[in-house]
Amino acid sequence: GGGGAGGAGGNDENADIPIRDVDTLIRELAGLALVQVDAATGNVNIHRLVQDLTRQGLSSAGTLVSWIRRISEVMELMFEGNVTANEEAMGRELRRVQGLIPHFEAVALHVPSDADSDTRLSGGRLLHDVAMVLDAVGAYEDARQVLTKALAIKKDVYGKEEDLDVAATMSNLGSVLREKGSLEEAQVHSARVLDIYEKLSTDQESDANIAIGHSNLGSLSVIKGDADSAHVHYTEALRIFTNIYEEKHPSVLATILSIGNVMYLKNNMAEAQSMYERGLAIRLEISGEEEPDTAGAINNLGYVVHQRGDLETAWNYYQRALNLFQRIYGSDDHADAARTHRNLGDVLREKGDLDGAQVHYDRVIAVFERTTGSGDHPDVLVTFRDCGDILREKGDLDGAWKHYERALQGLLSAYGTEERPEVARTLRSFGEVLHARGDLAGARNYFERALDLGITKKVFGSAEHGDVARFLNSLGAVLRDLGDVEGAHSHFERSVSLFDKVFGTNDHLDVARALRNYGQSLHNRGDASRGRQHVTRALE
Repeated sequence: GGGGAGGAGGNDENADIPIRDVDTLIRELAGLALVQVDAATGNVNIHRLVQDLTRQGLSSAGTLVSWIRRISEVMELMFEGNVTANEEAMGRELRRVQGLIPHFEAVALHVPSDADSDTRLSGGRLLHDVAMVLDAVGAYEDARQVLTKALAIKKDVYGKEEDLDVAATMSNLGSVLREKGSLEEAQVHSARVLDIYEKLSTDQESDANIAIGHSNLGSLSVIKGDADSAHVHYTEALRIFTNIYEEKHPSVLATILSIGNVMYLKNNMAEAQSMYERGLAIRLEISGEEEPDTAGAINNLGYVVHQRGDLETAWNYYQRALNLFQRIYGSDDHADAARTHRNLGDVLREKGDLDGAQVHYDRVIAVFERTTGSGDHPDVLVTFRDCGDILREKGDLDGAWKHYERALQGLLSAYGTEERPEVARTLRSFGEVLHARGDLAGARNYFERALDLGITKKVFGSAEHGDVARFLNSLGAVLRDLGDVEGAHSHFERSVSLFDKVFGTNDHLDVARALRNYGQSLHNRGDASRGRQHVTRALE
């Protein structure tokens, strides 16, 4: 602000006005209520009239473009080499960065249309850097807005989309949109980026940009529940990366971990755990624990053992990941930490500690509503469903139903289809409420819809999945209460068989419930010995 005011009276050769003269000018303007000085920070807030007159003076003197270039260079020094390397420090200074955004935008947007390309690009690149800081600390909506402005400037300067600089900003915009839950917009941007990289490449077998493009589309496919598409993109990314780098390169490592995610989606838990353990060992050797990707790998490993039924080991991994995220970001006010809170809540709920689970779920909702600027982010909606499950287990069926309605409506709006894992789980939750109310026909309808998504549509990547086993058990219980003994027995039998395949020998409450139902069914059919064995195993 002081530099802008001082620049009104000189040319480039005499631009550095002595500090005492700037201070005098500021005092005079402050006396006219045209400038305010923050006593705590020293920041100078300048009235719009002074800003406009300053720009007019610079423009008439022919120095406005030079000043804008100089201001851009000074501002860019704030981020040089630190956009991703110092996320913790940037996280602590998020408020300062956000406060400067109007100044960055003013620099970029006041560049005259006839300025040279370097000057115009300097503003766009500055906005891009700021957006990357906002993205790193989880302020996704702010990042989206700033990146959109940066992209518009770069397209205007280059006069085309098929440019590596434009593609880089477009790629980051796609990633931010993905984090916000705007999946269709993210798909459009990410697919276009890959197309640009392929058209501009001179060696597609060894072009890291093409591998990155495939990796971004793989990440998006994972979120959309399309395991097959994700596997295609990640496999191609890994093939190209290994043509360029050794296994310990961060890009190769990240792709190994991503393939572990796909193996989980395909319900190949043993392979997923193997990939995560391999990736974590490499990650620890390369960068140590206190890196977001390392903490994420630990969280993912916890999730796999969680799905295999090992709650204690899962809890330890989740807690370790959360502690790391808190140290890395300076707090748990970040999407990565929020997702780990949700995993911890799931473990507590499965252990029967409903109040403890609620504390973690509340934290998830608060973080995502702040970072995305919306209560309709998929992570928020899924957590609302989880909160509904807690209410149902506490006997508040009406409260649970309202939570499920909000979750389902939002998920259908976000994804535009029922064919999503989150939707299938929410349908099952509706069925459990109706079953508890005694509406057996309604409950059966919801369970059958969920089961169809799991088996026919394969929304979990495979019909052999723990959630499918849960759907089978829930539908079996309704069929039993409807008097369909044979149908109930068949569903209980399939549920137990599938749970054994998914969880192996690990204990899990859902397995216990299925074993109990199957054991009682065997007993009612006259097979008292086998019935007793399964009920005993359930009790254990």
